[in-house]
Amino acid sequence: MAHASSILIVAINPADRSLLVPLVKPLAETFSCEVEVTRAMPLDGSFALNVSRYQYGSTALIAALLE
Repeated sequence: MAHASSILIVAINPADRSLLVPLVKPLAETFSCEVEVTRAMPLDGSFALNVSRYQYGSTALIAALLE
């Protein structure tokens, strides 16, 4: 049995919403689900930044968003 899925796009640092909205359609088409850009979260993501790779750790960010 299939279950409903959705993707929420959340800016965790100040971001121009106009940069995120164009992601909605391709993500919805690719993953066959609802996609929504939510309001920005007041979360400083610097704690999850791996400086040597210049990437954010998704596990740490998702855990913080779920708190």
